Amino acid sequence: MEKIFEFKTFNDAIDYVNEISAIIKNRKVYPLITIDSNKVIIGKCEVLDEIYIEKIEKIYEFYKDSYIDETELDMLKMEEEKEKAKHRSRGPYRKSSSAGLF
Repeated sequence: MEKIFEFKTFNDAIDYVNEISAIIKNRKVYPLITIDSNKVIIGKCEVLDEIYIEKIEKIYEFYKDSYIDETELDMLKMEEEKEKAKHRSRGPYRKSSSAGLF
């Protein structure tokens, strides 16, 4: 039996493996862990108790839930730029026109 977990980047996959290795380091029998690009494949899961498998899946859920979709990220960046532009154009000493000034 094997489990496959997919991540957004290779670095996320590495971070995930580091986290789960801290959980299973005290075991005498270890699962086979393979990193293939942005995927982590955990083989020989039968050597792990259900408790360890649940912990590994919960850590993955944390990584999965913390991702922001690319379109959401682009929208957040656009909103931030709009907010910056608004503050630049509406500063406290900014004049909207030169009418009435001599």
